[in-house]
Parts: sequence; C-alpha cells; structure tokens
Amino acid sequence: MVWYGFPVPPPTRNSEAIKHMLNAYLRWYGDVRMKSDLDYRSPMQYRRDLGLLAA
Repeated sequence: MVWYGFPVPPPTRNSEAIKHMLNAYLRWYGDVRMKSDLDYRSPMQYRRDLGLLAA
C-alpha cells in the first residue's frame, strides 16, 4: 500500500517505526511537496525565494 508516495508497512505497534514514518511525511509535506498556490514551488523553496531562509 502507498500513501502520498510513501510505502505503508503493515500495521505495527512499534512506536519508533510510527515516529519515523510521521517525521518522513512531515518533512515531505513541509520541504518537498509542490503547491500550486506557491507557483508550484515547495513551501521551503518559496520561503527561500522570499529571503526568509538562508539558502
């Protein structure tokens, strides 16, 4: 099974695996995904282009 491009392992109770999956998704959501409202740039790239972040 794939969720937003991320492979989803079988259900697990391992909290470390869940933390890793959540951190990977949040990193993708904030740094990588393209957003049409931001002229098809990632949120991080948009902030860099505005000069809000160091390059």
